[in-house]
Amino acid sequence: MRLFAAIPMPETAREALLDVLARLKQTGWPVRWVGEGNLHLTVKFYGDVPDEDVARLGEELAAAVRGTPVLPMQLTGVNAFPALRRPRVIWAAVDAPPALELMQHRVEQAAAASGFPPEGKAFRPHITLGRLKSSASLPRAAAEMLEQMVLNVAFEASRVVLFESRLSRQGAQHTALETLDLDRGGGA
Repeated sequence: MRLFAAIPMPETAREALLDVLARLKQTGWPVRWVGEGNLHLTVKFYGDVPDEDVARLGEELAAAVRGTPVLPMQLTGVNAFPALRRPRVIWAAVDAPPALELMQHRVEQAAAASGFPPEGKAFRPHITLGRLKSSASLPRAAAEMLEQMVLNVAFEASRVVLFESRLSRQGAQHTALETLDLDRGGGA
């Protein structure tokens, strides 16, 4: 099974992201846009996991997430990896508290202890919106357009989900395997 852990988007953030996606799709750029149901903030991509290891992985993820408070976050704009002038991935920027990075670090450590390779680059909270098709490039005006797409949408991240991802010609299909609620405090 191809697995990853992610924070799903609550409705307010999802609606704002769908609005951005609708505007971006109108450009006609050579980009494979993310499906409406696949908007999430990836915490850890595990890759292919043998079926017999899934339950243990879920337990380790739960232990790593335990005690993390609900996270106040904000969508702030649109950007690209590796850079706006030569993008391969277009994404929405997320401003998040240090508790997200701490949780992600614990998840990464638990995964490494179980034999899953570390990411190899610094964690940068974002929501992937689309990936350029191989060897494609965007018009010069694209960077300016992306820079001007300012978002100001606050939301709460209240859960982490272990997803299975199945790839097909129609795009990735994600199925939630386990949902872990973040701590609301006060014993609630």
